Amino acid sequence: MTATFRLFIAAGLAMALMPVGDVRAQTAGSEAFADGQASFSLRYRYERVSQDDLPEEAAAHTLRTRVGYSTSASLPVQALLELENVAHLESGTFNDTVTARTAYPVIADPQVTEINRAWISMLLAPGASARVGRHRIKYDNDRFVGNVGWRQNEQTFDGLRLTATGISGLKGEYTYVYRVNRVFGADSRNGTFDTRNHFFRLNYAGSAPAKLVGYGYLLDIEEAPALSSKTFGVRLAGTFDAGSGVTWLYTLEAARQSDHAGNPNKFDFGYWAVEPGLRLGDVTVKVGHESLRGDGMLAFQTPLATLHAFQGFADKFLTTPPDGINDSYATLVYRPKGHGPLAGTQLVGVYHHFGTAVGGDDYGSELDLVITRKFAEHFSTTLKIARYEADTRGSDTTKVWLSLSYTY
Repeated sequence: MTATFRLFIAAGLAMALMPVGDVRAQTAGSEAFADGQASFSLRYRYERVSQDDLPEEAAAHTLRTRVGYSTSASLPVQALLELENVAHLESGTFNDTVTARTAYPVIADPQVTEINRAWISMLLAPGASARVGRHRIKYDNDRFVGNVGWRQNEQTFDGLRLTATGISGLKGEYTYVYRVNRVFGADSRNGTFDTRNHFFRLNYAGSAPAKLVGYGYLLDIEEAPALSSKTFGVRLAGTFDAGSGVTWLYTLEAARQSDHAGNPNKFDFGYWAVEPGLRLGDVTVKVGHESLRGDGMLAFQTPLATLHAFQGFADKFLTTPPDGINDSYATLVYRPKGHGPLAGTQLVGVYHHFGTAVGGDDYGSELDLVITRKFAEHFSTTLKIARYEADTRGSDTTKVWLSLSYTY
């Protein structure tokens, strides 16, 4: 943690919590703690990976522990501190990206002890606020900026966030990020990106059950200049009640990406996605198509995304291939309501077909299955299976996860 980051924390905590010579400041400091919120969570995970192009199977037993505290959200100044530890419960037979067990597939959950989040926020004016420190950032569906929450050590961002609300339903946001804390941890040479990133967003919800977002993401990444880019796009997502218990769902998105800052390459690529669907009772069905363009040498990239959520849970396309990628998929979700024996259970099935964005070749296909069950008040468990069948890219891969979580 840099001296600047420590200074931000110390100054903010002093403003939020310390008396400054009058009764009102002392009262505010007391209220900040008295009305604050503690948090605690555990997540145990077993993960197994079989990959045909590697001689060994990987298996990992990991445990993530988080503990945090945030001061009262009702005061003009608020602070949050959250600590995180990721432990290996046995020596492990897997490549965690820090220990170079290259005969085994990657399971990117290295051992970590760190400050996961630490920020101070201040109300600047009615409807306007500033937050400085280490943040969790999730934009829309995490396609361009996300926290990679599936991994045990999530991705966080150091910097300044400004938000403002204007007319009904309109919200603007600007974020400056000087460091990205990646899932690989501080012991990895790929654990952090020093950056000069600027994120601009304008959201409009209005009175309709839809959300329109315009965005611009300017990435300047010191350690990986070839990933520096500027992306501008628009996203529309919402629902439509068709009556008789039927709800139509829709998502439309398009973006354009070109080189930026110190990127030595010149490019200009498009992105688009469409995802219609319907919800009928306990069942939701979606079909979709997502296209990231390429030219045979370079392609549209989203290095700050929650990439696990896209193009299959087997993570075969964390970097967009030079020929780009077309992902055609179908999703079926069953979430029973009420108080029956399946209450709190969700079943998800997804099928993907992957091909090049140029040239018309097939990369492969994937089937993903997920069962999630919440029980008691604070517990949940997840079983997740991914099977990728290779055609012209990668190798056949099977991944299995079993997780048990406790959150307070």
